[in-house]
Amino acid sequence: MDIKKELSKSQVMLVIVPASGYDKVVIKHLKALSSKPVCYVSLSKTYESLKESFKKNKIKTGNVVVIDAISKSIRKMPDQTDGCYYVSSPNSLTELEIAVLKVLRHGFEYLIFDSLSTMMFYQKNAPVAKFVAALSNNARQNNAKALFYTVKSAEQSQMVSDVGTLVDKVIDLGK
Repeated sequence: MDIKKELSKSQVMLVIVPASGYDKVVIKHLKALSSKPVCYVSLSKTYESLKESFKKNKIKTGNVVVIDAISKSIRKMPDQTDGCYYVSSPNSLTELEIAVLKVLRHGFEYLIFDSLSTMMFYQKNAPVAKFVAALSNNARQNNAKALFYTVKSAEQSQMVSDVGTLVDKVIDLGK
């Protein structure tokens, strides 16, 4: 799949990825988009581990700002460092939304949200759908394109159904 081509047709997308190739797909998409400003929201990996992965995969990070929702939940961290904003936990939806909006207001072209399946460990379907609606609206208002990723699983089917109505396109890479 050519992610740039897909995003030229749809502003907000949900991408459903098989668990076995999940990280590779997200990294491949980030690499394809990183020539422009990207806000990468991580609910499962720390900024430090992401930086290592970016380096290993030769992703230029000059245009990438990370919102890390993990590090503060395991150790004391500042609110931000160069290239990263830290929020208290993946459960802090308001704090996450404020951080994303702060970044998008600086002219970021892409929002990569990794991942809704992780968010489902902390929230029920309704708050996740409401959160995706808010982020989708923020992306649209700031002329950014948004990619929400989730792992393909039977447990996620209701969330996928709920969120699928809030995005322009759903792409299932597991078909």
